Amino acid sequence: IMWIAGPIELEDIEVVAGEGLDVISAIATLLDVALLQRVESGDGLVRFGLPEAVRQEARRRLDPAASEARRRAHAIWQRDLVWPLRIFEIADSRLVERAHAAAAETQAALVWAWDHDRQLGREIALGRYALATRAGAAQEAGALIERVLADPGDDPRVIDLVREHALLTHGETA
Repeated sequence: IMWIAGPIELEDIEVVAGEGLDVISAIATLLDVALLQRVESGDGLVRFGLPEAVRQEARRRLDPAASEARRRAHAIWQRDLVWPLRIFEIADSRLVERAHAAAAETQAALVWAWDHDRQLGREIALGRYALATRAGAAQEAGALIERVLADPGDDPRVIDLVREHALLTHGETA
């Protein structure tokens, strides 16, 4: 979980860690030796995070190929979290709350994806754009959509979302 930007829930650790790891056992071991912290933020959810020094040392020691695979898993996890939000009718408050809580994760995943998998980056940006728009964060939403507009790729889903944005904001087609 060294690529995770902040404390996250158990189910999210399981998604990012992937198959082949007994996450519960690994978390228990790391908690026992104080390499992982239990974080409670008052919302009733328990999250886990690494102290920054531990995170940096783990990154330094991680095999580059494994690091790339974990970064991709992290970015896909974030895309899967925010991509459904592009449908403005979604009112699932738990999904929206999780996406808001994961803002730092989304940003970290977006930075990596934009340099390593532009299509994945576009999808993360557009999912986050929809969330930012809904939350009234116009500056963030504008920066995200401008990034995608600068390189929309050829995915019809992305092009359709860019067109919708143009209609919503300018009353024109892209």
